[in-house]
Amino acid sequence: MILKHILKNIWENKFRSVLIIIALTLSAMVLFLDLGFRDDMSARYNSLMKESFQNYDFAVTKDTAGETAPNVYFDAASLDVSGLPVQGELDKLNAYGLMDTKDGGVTAVMLGVDRAALIDHNLCILANQAGFDAADTTQIIINQTMAKNYSLAPGDKMTITTAWGDETFTVGAIAEDRGLYQSAGDTVQLLVSKEYLEKKMNQAGMSDSIWVDLKSGSDVAAAAQTFNTQNPGYKATALFDQKAIDSSIASFNQILLLILFMVAILNFYVVSSITKLILAVRIPVVGTFRSVGATKNRVNGILFLENSLYGLIGGLLGVGFGLLVRSTVINIFIGPSGMTNTGEAAGINGFYILAVLAFSVLLQIAITAKAILKVGKMPIKDTIFNVQNVKQNLSKKKTIIGVILLAGSLVCHLENGSYNPLIAGLGFALAVAGAVYMIPFFTRLLSVGLAFISGKLCGSAAALGSRNISYSKSITSNVVLTTVALSIMLSLYMMTLSIGTLYDKAALLFDYDIQISNVTKPYTDYEELASVKGVDKVDYLFLIYEPFDLGSQESPMLLVGLDKATMGIVDKGNKIPTLKDGEVLLDDAFARKNNLQVGDQIQQKDRNLTLTVVGFINGSRFTSNRTIGVVGKSYFIKNVTNVPFNIQITTNANVDAMKETIKKSLADENTTIQTATQYLDAQQKGVGGILNMTFVIMGISILLVVVGLVNNQMIGFIQRKKEYVVLYSVSMSRTQLRIMMLFEVMGTFIIGITLGTLLSVWLKSLLSDLLNSINQFIPMEFNYASIFGAVALVFVLLLLTALSPMRRLSKMNVVNEIKYE
Repeated sequence: MILKHILKNIWENKFRSVLIIIALTLSAMVLFLDLGFRDDMSARYNSLMKESFQNYDFAVTKDTAGETAPNVYFDAASLDVSGLPVQGELDKLNAYGLMDTKDGGVTAVMLGVDRAALIDHNLCILANQAGFDAADTTQIIINQTMAKNYSLAPGDKMTITTAWGDETFTVGAIAEDRGLYQSAGDTVQLLVSKEYLEKKMNQAGMSDSIWVDLKSGSDVAAAAQTFNTQNPGYKATALFDQKAIDSSIASFNQILLLILFMVAILNFYVVSSITKLILAVRIPVVGTFRSVGATKNRVNGILFLENSLYGLIGGLLGVGFGLLVRSTVINIFIGPSGMTNTGEAAGINGFYILAVLAFSVLLQIAITAKAILKVGKMPIKDTIFNVQNVKQNLSKKKTIIGVILLAGSLVCHLENGSYNPLIAGLGFALAVAGAVYMIPFFTRLLSVGLAFISGKLCGSAAALGSRNISYSKSITSNVVLTTVALSIMLSLYMMTLSIGTLYDKAALLFDYDIQISNVTKPYTDYEELASVKGVDKVDYLFLIYEPFDLGSQESPMLLVGLDKATMGIVDKGNKIPTLKDGEVLLDDAFARKNNLQVGDQIQQKDRNLTLTVVGFINGSRFTSNRTIGVVGKSYFIKNVTNVPFNIQITTNANVDAMKETIKKSLADENTTIQTATQYLDAQQKGVGGILNMTFVIMGISILLVVVGLVNNQMIGFIQRKKEYVVLYSVSMSRTQLRIMMLFEVMGTFIIGITLGTLLSVWLKSLLSDLLNSINQFIPMEFNYASIFGAVALVFVLLLLTALSPMRRLSKMNVVNEIKYE
């Protein structure tokens, strides 16, 4: 019976119920995506790796670290695999060339393997062939993407410029974009005969890598460790590394949690306003229940049960929509890697579903508890006759609490030197709560000024409307909702703008035109680039990204070798040029987070490096996570590696033409050659999906806020109908009432937007703390033009919320409203 009554109430308030459910669905969906993201990514990578590598478990290459002239070739037969559960190997030999296209030269990867074995092991699935012979060294296999991109078919000829001259091949077969080609993307990858490459490269019987197939059920990590112990000078790396995946998706997980945190705060006030309207309409029903014998606790229990049902429905829909978009979210993350966006997702985890449902129900109860308990405390007579206190009183106690809470957020900001996420989140929540408590005080002050101005300009009706702002609970509630919603959305907007413009600002730091990455040889092998006509300068960037022992914990860190400050790195104290061997400068934020000071030591055990901290830098422009240390360039080359991370070229010639010239000079290497603009565009594309998702969530939130404000307007109209009819019957016309109502709305949003914009400036700093706590040190900036445009748009949308109560005012029957007074 109770459930039937609850469902009837939900149906009678279906529009408002849908809004509550949408708000809860949004929060539940973000939480579900965050909980399942790691499992989905692992399942997707498992599927991709299984497709790409089939039964092969780890790859073996030579460890050339520290070699001045690295030799990557080795005889697979010389490896010691005794005691390992090896049941198969696949030898590989790589070479590189240049394929000429209408858009310029494209690097071609020539992979020399036993192609017959590749086909037998389903690593190459032929889709189209015309007399393909795996033993014919003049025939090659290409994939469907390459065939489509360059209009190639079996039997077509193609020429590749190599280190040993131009070679003409015949397309023998076209393979599906699966197996080895699963992660090829647009890469030009040619499957050629291994014997052919051995002869051309003068590497008879040699390989540059092998894949090892272990017996089913073997411990891959243990086998790889045993192999490395038995074969010094070589390194075995698992083809699927769960730790690497966990590390790569950690920041995405944390950003989703951050979005969830802010959406939950926003939903708290939106859903609270909608719930107040539903309860305001149903107060007489509550009075009827109480008058026929229902206890206060019984009525409260029914209301809590009803809101639990809202939470359950929202949670179920959140899970449902999360399941629908989970693949899209994964593709946003995988897309920039070039991997084919196919593969299996993880199964449905029942624990995650239960956790999301519990979260949604508890969130709705937490949001509505205060309003429900307040209605429960009303005298029966007041509920029956719908007598409500609509006057907003200015409470000194609440104002003092607001000051204390804001002070608490300041303390959290100033004292969170180690960027603790809990302290950062607490500071953000305290700032919002403190602002809410202080809004009545600021509203009272600002409404006095607005009443004076509007009275002078538009008469007494306008002045009365402006003065009413600080004396009406429903109007003050609108100011609160506007302030909170606008400040949070502006904070998120500033974050997305800052991320979006980060790469534009990075372009100002790039003092080169062309970048060469994926370099594999010592820097001395590339010194001839300086003699290429049109090249002004050649610079080398030396860095590694490896785990370092920081004393209290191990953390990955970028170690960069420099002889001067560059690429946006700020040298505090001009210490980079004077660095001695074994000395390191750490980013100051990275040092604070790990409690490192001058004189402390850090280690990279695999390379036998021990470095002493002698000072600090600011590397926020170099890498957003600021996990960076700087050593002298000469020390880096001597003790870490002489192979540069990338090469930077400045030219006085046409940049695109110079890029093609450099490609031809490096045709025998698998380097990536990009202009500075192309590099930045590629990096920005990687975060585009996250920004788009944030904008979508912001758009939904704006819609919910606008609807929440409409509901608040309706609450105010319901509560103040008698006030309106009394004014109409004794002194004011309907036109004057509309003017009064219009200035109430305008003044409300002017005050809300003013306070929201001011609060967003403070929340920007606290949001920066939250980002810092997840190792995203993004400089947050206040873009005045963009913020003004966003505020103007919000103001126009908010003014539209006045249409509904003004329309109701026109239809109001004065006699019916006042006859019982």
